[in-house]
Formats: sequence, structure tokens, C-alpha cells
Amino acid sequence: MQFSPDTLEDFFESLVWKSIIKELESWENAILHELAAPTFDVQSGKMTFSKGDRAVFDEGLRGSLRAIGYMRNLPQMMIESLKQKEQQDESGE
Repeated sequence: MQFSPDTLEDFFESLVWKSIIKELESWENAILHELAAPTFDVQSGKMTFSKGDRAVFDEGLRGSLRAIGYMRNLPQMMIESLKQKEQQDESGE
């Protein structure tokens, strides 16, 4: 990587990253709302999804939640990786 842990820490404390996190939180809330949505429409008395379709749909939503979690953890993972690389470089490995 072409940057230091300090540079990354500065970026992850920046307004840009905070805006990204805020957008991810918005996405997460929308996904959670969708996961909580009923599959039965009380007004029409009909199913909005078949059980199989709902299972596939929900799995996609849960995958999106996992991706959001990975994005949130990205700063720490990158910084730790860089610090480990610096330690290896210093020790001559």
C-alpha cells in the first residue's frame, strides 16, 4: 500500500469517511426495515412473496448487511494490516 497507518487514520476520521458511514447507516436501516416487512398484505389478503421467494430475497438482504459490516470494519483491518507490514519490514522478514 502506498500510505501509512497515520494517513489512513486521518482519512477514516475525515468528513468524507463519516459521510460514507452515514450513508451506510441509511442503507442498513432500509434493509432492516425491509427484513421486518410482512409477507402478507392484510388489506388485500394476499401474500406479497411466496415462502421460497422471500427466503431468497431475505438472504440477499442479509448479504448486504454483511457487506455493510465489512465496510465499517475496513478502517481497522487496513490499519492493522499496514502496522503488521511495517513491523515485518522493520524486523527484516
